[in-house]
Amino acid sequence: VAVDVCKGRYKMVKLVANAGFGAVGARRDRSRANRVARLLTTTALVGVGLSLSGTAKAQSSVNPAGGGNVSATDGMVTGGGAGQGVQASGSSGSVTVNNVTITQVVPTPTSNALDVNGPDVIFTGTNSLTTTNSGGAAFNFTTNVNRGINLTGSDNSFTGSYGMRISAPSGFINVDSSRRTQTLTGNGTAVSGFDISSFINPELRFGTSIVNGFSTGVRMTQSANGGFVYFNSTGGSITATGIGINADNAVGSATIESQTAIVAPNGIRATVGTGATITTSGGGTINSNAVGTGTGIFSTSSGSGNVNVAVGAAIGGSTRGATGVNASTTGT
Repeated sequence: VAVDVCKGRYKMVKLVANAGFGAVGARRDRSRANRVARLLTTTALVGVGLSLSGTAKAQSSVNPAGGGNVSATDGMVTGGGAGQGVQASGSSGSVTVNNVTITQVVPTPTSNALDVNGPDVIFTGTNSLTTTNSGGAAFNFTTNVNRGINLTGSDNSFTGSYGMRISAPSGFINVDSSRRTQTLTGNGTAVSGFDISSFINPELRFGTSIVNGFSTGVRMTQSANGGFVYFNSTGGSITATGIGINADNAVGSATIESQTAIVAPNGIRATVGTGATITTSGGGTINSNAVGTGTGIFSTSSGSGNVNVAVGAAIGGSTRGATGVNASTTGT
């Protein structure tokens, strides 16, 4: 008996020896039947292998229930059902997020609308990511190597307790929204809009983004001795209940170049170890959210290096805080 698996059909084939062939004819017939059976069995195994391979490949791309596509060039993508977030992972390549709408209400397997672990991420089209889970991020990214988040091809919206939470504890991170407007809106615990931490040299090119409703609009930190934190913007706005831009780098330096209008009790805060350079210009005004409350620019350095502040846009022009600029060095 042989199995014919062609075109997905199973057909029993009965091999009957003609009595007139004699013993030799019967042996030949049985031998040929065995060869056919082995061939068909091999074909079936190859078919199964191709089927499994196709299934794995299909999981590298997901179309979320709200529309659009999330795909990985060398990795896996899961989730995306109604009310679900999307999870992507890989050790190399990139993940592309194109014209996606995700509204996550299901808190498993994570509380984040889009959760990426590993590869570079490229946003294209117009994407809307929302999590209603308190403490979750609209976009959560983790990696142990040097990676980039490319936002230069699209304007997107991110809503959650964190807008974009990005972590690279063993590498550096470059988040690039040059000439683009990302809209980040806080809900739930409303911790931070852009929340970026890395082992060394995190960089954020803010573009003309709009950040609203978080305790901290932008938070950046790194932990490598001598490393730097870099922020640059060409417009946009930040409205926060605590700090507009917070650069925390106890063992390195910070450079902040802001043309972003900030409304917060504390506009720009840089606590560093080896000096800071803070420049505001253009539309980079700083106002408090209550008269007599907070400091426009605060910076202190605990080690070597100067703190340089150049104010090129009004501080307290519409709502004056308690202090305009407070800069100091406590080290050498």
